[in-house]
Amino acid sequence: MICEFQCCRCRWVKTEPDPLQVSDNRFLCQVCVKREQEPPPAPPPMREGAMPHPHGVGVTLVVLVFLMGVAVGTKMAGGW
Repeated sequence: MICEFQCCRCRWVKTEPDPLQVSDNRFLCQVCVKREQEPPPAPPPMREGAMPHPHGVGVTLVVLVFLMGVAVGTKMAGGW
């Protein structure tokens, strides 16, 4: 039996034979049923070397701040 209904997922008014009835007055069209049955898309592959090592950035910042402190301290002590 062909019936006209509004899909509760995509909100399109469709005319299809035997739509999937979700509840009393809610229907899903064939496209949405197939979309729900498909597995979710795979995440994109990560490139090697795209992200720095987790500790590399922190260590670099600590060393930089330390060296700037040494330079400022030496200058204030009159050594530079």
